[in-house]
Amino acid sequence: MGVKDVEFKWREKPYVADWVGKSHTYATVHENALVYTKEELRRAKEDYEQVRNSGYPSPNEALHLFTDGNIRGLPALTATDLECAFKVYGIHPEYVRGQLTKKKVSRVQVDLRLRSTDKNQCMYADVMHLEGNMFLVTVADPLNLTMQCFIENEGRMALRMALQGQLALLKSRGFVPRIVYTDLHSMFRSMTQELPGTEIDVGGAGNHVAKVDVKI
Repeated sequence: MGVKDVEFKWREKPYVADWVGKSHTYATVHENALVYTKEELRRAKEDYEQVRNSGYPSPNEALHLFTDGNIRGLPALTATDLECAFKVYGIHPEYVRGQLTKKKVSRVQVDLRLRSTDKNQCMYADVMHLEGNMFLVTVADPLNLTMQCFIENEGRMALRMALQGQLALLKSRGFVPRIVYTDLHSMFRSMTQELPGTEIDVGGAGNHVAKVDVKI
């Protein structure tokens, strides 16, 4: 390399040297262009512009883009023109930045032995009143799944059908709802023997189902 002056500029307290500089960059391009004819440089510049318009593909991708014939309207450029373009002007900085920030997607290896095999669930149920409508809201624990179902009234049949539907949903996914905790509601109390395999635990006076209250 030739001898040249290096300029240090004051930037946020320290002096920083511009080791590259615009003059050095232009001199390098100029020196690279000396070995090519004017026609070759014209075609190389046109090729380089096409790479920019194509979203800064890599040299190999650009070669396939221009020579495979999949895109109409491209100028008649050859692999030699593309090679000349990159030798004279270098690779686009935008392509380099994309490579530095690109992240590869990988799958995390999961140890299946650490997964819980316990499918038993405790459910907490209560009725939510919202703008004249009623919903049966349940929370499955430890799955932490919240379910809600519209009910026409707080009658025994409506509550029972809604609760059975939510229990069936859990069972269809392989979970086993063992017990349902509810507040003191006469309709829930009447269903304690109507759901085989699932116990209905009705709270006492003043008891509240906190897990459902938080969701509501």
